[in-house]
Amino acid sequence: MLHPSVQALKDFLKPKYTSSPDQKAFARLSVEIEEFAELNPYEHDDSEDILPGWCTDDAMTAAQMRHEKTLSYEDACRVLEYASQKFDANTGIAWDILQIHIDTLLERQEITLLDWTDEDVVEDEEIHVAAIEAIRQRRTEPIPE
Repeated sequence: MLHPSVQALKDFLKPKYTSSPDQKAFARLSVEIEEFAELNPYEHDDSEDILPGWCTDDAMTAAQMRHEKTLSYEDACRVLEYASQKFDANTGIAWDILQIHIDTLLERQEITLLDWTDEDVVEDEEIHVAAIEAIRQRRTEPIPE
C-alpha cells in the first residue's frame, strides 16, 4: 500500500505525461516511486482510527503541547470521538482544533490530564516512551546562551 501522499503525487503527475516519450518517462518515474515506497513502507494501522488521519498519539501530543501533560489512552479516544462528532468540513481538524476539544472536555470534567510519570500513560509503546524520554532530556539540558 502506498502512502496516501505518494499515491496522490502519482495521480497528480500522470495526466501531465500524455505524449509517448512522456509516458515512458512517467513509467520510469512511477517505478522509482514504488521502489522508494518499498524501502519506506507505509504501515498505518487504521483499525485504531476514530477520526481519519488522527490517532490517540496525536491527542496525547496535543495535550502535551498545550498543557505539558498527557492523556490516558481512553481519554485520548474520548477526545478523538468528540472531535469526530463535532467535525466541521469548513474548518477541518488541526492541532489547535484538537486542543480546543481537549479544553472543552477538561472543562466538562470528562477527561483528566496526566503527568508524564503517571502509570496511566501508555508506556508499553516504544515510540511513546522514547518521546517521553526525549522531552525529559530536553527539560534537564541547560538552555544555550
